[in-house]
Amino acid sequence: MNDDLATYYRDFGADVVYADTSSAGHAWVSPLGPNACSSTSSPYVNDCGGDPVRDMLTHLLGPVNPATAAALDGTLVRFDQNAYAPGGDAAAISMGEEGFAYVPKSCRNGATCTLMVTLHGCHQSFGTVGDALMDKAYLNEYADTNRMIVLYPQATTMTGNPRGCWDWWGYKSADYAQKRGPQMTAVTNMARALGAGGGTTQPSLPAPTGLSVTGTTATGASLAWNPVPGATSYHVYRNGARVDGAPVTTTAHTDTGLTAGTTYSYAVAAVDAAGTPGARSGSVAATTTGSGACVTASNYAHTQAGRAHQSGGYAYANGSEQNLGLWSVGVSSTLRETSPGHWATC
Repeated sequence: MNDDLATYYRDFGADVVYADTSSAGHAWVSPLGPNACSSTSSPYVNDCGGDPVRDMLTHLLGPVNPATAAALDGTLVRFDQNAYAPGGDAAAISMGEEGFAYVPKSCRNGATCTLMVTLHGCHQSFGTVGDALMDKAYLNEYADTNRMIVLYPQATTMTGNPRGCWDWWGYKSADYAQKRGPQMTAVTNMARALGAGGGTTQPSLPAPTGLSVTGTTATGASLAWNPVPGATSYHVYRNGARVDGAPVTTTAHTDTGLTAGTTYSYAVAAVDAAGTPGARSGSVAATTTGSGACVTASNYAHTQAGRAHQSGGYAYANGSEQNLGLWSVGVSSTLRETSPGHWATC
């Protein structure tokens, strides 16, 4: 498949460098990779020795400064992808509620910076592996020393796309490979917003502090946080998606309709008088009481529903990577979601 991909880009006139001698599994290769080189398993970031990230950046940008060995000085900014998606609905084009951009201190302070767009792999979105790719890709380390903003847009699952892949085969649009394709339109809108002034637009209100879980039941979770001066209301986000039906006008909220025995991630943002949400808070985890519902289905059905994936003819539970047996409609397993995107056998 990679041979065909290299040919595809060359046919469009791209200057492709194709290194096909590595023993790497299907993954992003980075000096910080937590997985062995030959692995094809979550979070799909492998260490094969050397520094292919430097080689890639050098080919794309020319000579680059060495990656920083010090603590990162930039900020990983969360933003609402709905604002950039056609029609304002990211989920409708299989994109997540949230996107991310790593902004070095120099860029935040007004320097002119290069923009690098990084599209994650299947089963590698924030909703599946958290910040593993953004933390281990080794791009942020080069961003700090080379005045480079790294944009990490996020895809998600939908019918026809159970693995949360970007649309590289037309599951959502026949224009998937064109600039007018809906996902590429969204990413282009993000790039324009970042690149127009060499920096990012700061939220009007700071992130709320003190977010905590004040109680849980089998079907609900209660939250509280500190007030933000200038806020007229607040938005509440569960697993990255806004869940308050109307803006919350107090500094507490109870989210209901949850599944027993399941862990959810929450964040909040203050909203100003113009209705503009500010920066989101850090996230907290809330685990409902009781036991989550077990789902029994064929291993094939589990993969179609996004509860599992297949490799080498076998099905593996998403998150736990438990081997469920043959990937077949004739072999069944029983799974339970123990945290968002993390499935294990009951």
